[in-house]
Amino acid sequence: MGQMLIRNIEDRLIDSYRRAAKANGRSLEAEARAGLAAAEPRVGRSVEELTAISRRFRNLAKADETLPESWEMVREDRDR
Repeated sequence: MGQMLIRNIEDRLIDSYRRAAKANGRSLEAEARAGLAAAEPRVGRSVEELTAISRRFRNLAKADETLPESWEMVREDRDR
């Protein structure tokens, strides 16, 4: 596992993590690690991943040719 050093953290934030660590029965480091994991940034998917997902959906649709056309579903809903 890697390590990182974060400088210039507001005292208020450190105090909040200290209080949370005490309440959760763990160290400040463990609490900070949990906070980072909970706030993990969401990175967009690569073009390759999106292409693979698209192909899987397309293959599912081809496997079940009984799927209605979208315009038919819209028309049916409007007619109700």
